Amino acid sequence: MLFIDHIRLSENDSIAKAIVRDDNPFLVDDKLPSYIGIEYMAQALAGQRGMLFDEAKGMMGFIVSIKSVDIKKPYINKFEEINILADVVHRNNQFEASVCTLMQDEEILTAELSVMGAKHE
Repeated sequence: MLFIDHIRLSENDSIAKAIVRDDNPFLVDDKLPSYIGIEYMAQALAGQRGMLFDEAKGMMGFIVSIKSVDIKKPYINKFEEINILADVVHRNNQFEASVCTLMQDEEILTAELSVMGAKHE
């Protein structure tokens, strides 16, 4: 289940774009609860690592912590475009911590995600 439509990145940050599609399994009355944005953030981080680092290819990422979640808008309407901003604040081998923001014209959700990579065999 891939939600990200486009990603632009550099080594320490990324901006992903997504449209809330009508086949999204998390829709409730044609609205996406904002907390589902954490999955969008995780996919943006996975895309960033997979595109930047050869050692990340063939790896699975696991969210090891989610901190400082701040929901500013309770839902996102179907067919709306959202931006996912991810700024890496710490990287050590397969561990990475990032501050992520889900945005439209204003912030919808912010959270700190820590991710660990592991070889998929």
